[in-house]
Order: sequence, then C-alpha cells, then structure tokens
Amino acid sequence: MTKLKIGVFFGGRSKEREVSFAGGRTVYDNLDRNLYIPVPIFITKKNEFFKLKWEFIYKGSIKDFYPSQEEEMGERIPMENLKDIIDVAFLVLHGLDGEDGHIQGVLEWLNIPYTGSKVLGSALGMSKFIQKELMKNYGYKTNKYKFLFRDKWLKNRNLYLNEITNEFNFPFVVKSANQGSSIGVSIAHNAEDLEKAIDTGFGILKLKKKFWDTLTSKDKYEFLKQNITEKIEFEFPVSIDGNNFCDAYSLMNYLDSNTDEEFFIHADIHDDEVLIEDFISGKEFSCIVLQKKNEEPHALFPTEILLKDSEFFDYRSKYMLGASMKVTPMQIVDDTMKNIRNTSAKLFKDLHFKVFARMDGFITNENEVIINDANSISGMEPISLLFQQAVYSNLSPKQLLTFIITNSL
Repeated sequence: MTKLKIGVFFGGRSKEREVSFAGGRTVYDNLDRNLYIPVPIFITKKNEFFKLKWEFIYKGSIKDFYPSQEEEMGERIPMENLKDIIDVAFLVLHGLDGEDGHIQGVLEWLNIPYTGSKVLGSALGMSKFIQKELMKNYGYKTNKYKFLFRDKWLKNRNLYLNEITNEFNFPFVVKSANQGSSIGVSIAHNAEDLEKAIDTGFGILKLKKKFWDTLTSKDKYEFLKQNITEKIEFEFPVSIDGNNFCDAYSLMNYLDSNTDEEFFIHADIHDDEVLIEDFISGKEFSCIVLQKKNEEPHALFPTEILLKDSEFFDYRSKYMLGASMKVTPMQIVDDTMKNIRNTSAKLFKDLHFKVFARMDGFITNENEVIINDANSISGMEPISLLFQQAVYSNLSPKQLLTFIITNSL
C-alpha cells in the first residue's frame, strides 16, 4: 500500500503561531506511520513555506529558531511546488490566514486536498460578526452584542465610549472579532477598563507623554517589553502616525524626542472589528463535533472549564498547565447534556463546517445553552480539548488523526 505524504502545516503569521507550532508537533508525532509519511511544512511570518528539518520541530518555540536560523531550518518550498512533496495538507494553523479561508483557498487553487472545513465554513468560523448575525437569524439563543469598527473608533472614541456605556451594563466582554485562542479578550468593569479593552482589541496602545517622561531608561524599556514584546495581543512591528518601528530601542528614541501630549501605538497585525457582548454567568463548556462518513455531525461529550484565577477562559488559562481545570464529561443532568450536544451539532451544519470543529459556550443560570464562539479548527496541542474528548470516546490521538484525514478525503 502506498503511503500518503501528509503535509503538516503549522506556524503562520497570526498571533497564534506558537499554539499552532505546539499543535503541529503533536500531529507530526501521532500520525500513523503505517499509513502516512509526515512532511512538516512551517509557514513563516512572511507566509513563506519551509520543509522544516525534523530537529527544529522539537524546539521549545518558534522564537528559538526563527528568524535567527532561517537559513539552517529547512528547505524553502515555492508555493507552486507544494504539490510535488505532499499529497494532503493537514492544517494545524490558527487565526489570520490559517482558519479564515485564505490557506484553504490557496490549497484549492493548487488542487491539494486538505483537512477540515472548506473556504466558506472557515470564513464563517473566523468572522464573529457574520457568525453572530447568522446565529441570531437562525434562532439560536445569543447574548446581547454590538460590533465596533476600527476606523470609526479612531475618529471619535468618546462618542462610542458613551454609546456603549449607555447600551450595556458593567461588567461586559470586549474582544477582537477575528482572533482565536481568546486573544484580544478583556472584561470591562468601568469606563476606564472599556477604553483600554477596545484599544487592546484593535491592537492599539495609548501612551501619555507625561507618564513616559517620568520613567527611567530602564523602566521605559521594561514598559515596552511588557506591553508590546511579551504581549500576545501586541507585537513588533508597530507604528505611530505612519512611522514604523521594529524594536523597542528605536521606539524609545522616537518617544523621547517627540513632544506630542499622547501617542497611539498601532500593531502591524491588528483586527478591524471589535465585539462587545454581555457577560454570561454560568457554567462554561467546550464541545467537539466530529462529522461521520455519512456527513452527519456527531457531538462528543462536552468539557466543563473551571477557572482558577481568571475571570474568563483566556489565552493563559487555555495553554498554561494548572491555570484551569477541565472536566470531561461535564457533570450535568442528561437533558442539559443532550441540549449542548444537539445545539453544537446543529450549528456545525448551519455554519457549513466540515469533518471537525469546536463549540465554546455557556449554560446560563437559567439553564439555557448559549454558544458564543464556534471554531472551525480546534487546538491540537497535547492538552487540547480535542484529544481529551476523543479519548473519552475511545479514540486515541493516532485514531483521531486518521479519522480526520480519512473523512477530509
């Protein structure tokens, strides 16, 4: 039997590239070698394709080898040559260009089969604006929400601050409308929180000159390090009034020499839409849906998310060991369990998802099921909910990956 060459696509230019890297390594390790030959395809921040050398797959993070070892990390593959080295693309990409339909469209153009949802389902899974509107029109229970667009916010932030505080009761949730992994998500408890949360969602850092000038040189560097370099929502390169900066030192020099009263620092990769929605009190869950060969979706037993020191299931809670506890299956009555699974499976079809997906939501204090985030691609790092729920349904990681490839084809 001829083995299929499976291109494991990971990395990318989204802010979730490190999550993708960890997931790609998991897929690479767990593919059935009796059926498949794994080919690691690393995508850089410039959207270049590299056939990664195996030893680089086991680096701690992307930062450990890229861009510092770009010439040693593997063979650069022109996009049009991908079909010569792989038979199928296994997508372990997240966020921008990874789960929004972009890479899916490229692969269809190249006539390369790939795992998961197609272009339409991927786009619907990524755009929370379209997703929310469709869910409301389809009759799903939704919490109150409002969308804010970046260009309007930049023109008159005070107008929209007043508008939002008049429409919503604190606390409420503010998040980027096209990011995954809870990147750009904040809880606003007051007006000051709200302005900062919206800026975070749009990739904007507001900085007053008066505050900046009180800092020592060391403190200035640490401030930029904490707020830009080490912050997942915000990273270099950045810009101020059309001036671009790629590192903390050049930005420091500009801020020191400029006499403006305040600055708005903009991340190069940012979202143009922010979602404001009511805070939901209740039990938080995540439900994996798998699509059988007969095309019917089957929801697995959902996991309850129990947080330790966070108000919501944020990036840290999702990917740091010990930051949250995940109970599979949820300890709830049968009728509520059935409601979660049926709602998740139905939404899977309504959003045109394919093969597998993850539905995140809440059981409210009134026992209503609200899905507030439908994802066409689930995380695939070792501790991911995808593998947890699959194991409970007697599917090993190796069997699950084979299931995904087989059903995608």
